[in-house]
Amino acid sequence: KDVDGFVRRGRHEVVCKCPFHADGNERTPSFFINTDKGVFKCQSCGVGGDVISYLTQKGMSYKEAFDKIRSMHG
Repeated sequence: KDVDGFVRRGRHEVVCKCPFHADGNERTPSFFINTDKGVFKCQSCGVGGDVISYLTQKGMSYKEAFDKIRSMHG
């Protein structure tokens, strides 16, 4: 099911527009998320990593990212 620009491609893969592109003018989705492995990769700009690196690249410190994930999973 497509939700807010996210397109499910297969059982463990989701594709969407890259949140790291500064101009926000990406025409086709290039940001792949593998929910089974917990990793992401943009085929256009090359940014990639895991959930901690995603949150730190979006402006959180490592400790803030770790605490956020820990609070979500009890």
